[in-house]
Amino acid sequence: MRIWPIYKKELRLYFTSPVAYVLLTIFFLIAGYFFYSIFAFFTRASMQTAMNPQMGRDLNVTDSVLRPLFANVSVILLLLMPMVTMRLFAEERRAGTIELLLTYPVRDGAVLIGKYLAALTLYVVMLAGTLLYRRSSCTSPRSNGDRWPPATSVCC
Repeated sequence: MRIWPIYKKELRLYFTSPVAYVLLTIFFLIAGYFFYSIFAFFTRASMQTAMNPQMGRDLNVTDSVLRPLFANVSVILLLLMPMVTMRLFAEERRAGTIELLLTYPVRDGAVLIGKYLAALTLYVVMLAGTLLYRRSSCTSPRSNGDRWPPATSVCC
């Protein structure tokens, strides 16, 4: 099946038009706001824990910052997903290339898989950017270096 040419064409269309950049900007702005507000709350709670150590027994970065952050990120992606996936065939119809695409010696399944993989790549790029949030949360006074496995399991 000829999935690779369709995948490359879709990725090129995403990143040569402002669609991917606008979606990435919207996603990173909203996710950054949530990360900042959740992390500011965690920092205040951490400072209060320094005054009363019994209060901070259950305070850690994974439960206090990353879990709520990725819960919010999943809702953001749920709202941004239709912006990417609904565009896949609508753009072909608008440009008038749907007839060419469907008459190529390529199966319909290969077209669907190629377009799906291109949209999935865009989502992977979005989620890869959230790894920076994890790295910046390692500078917290209450964080440990051994929190990577729970933090990566939150992403899945």
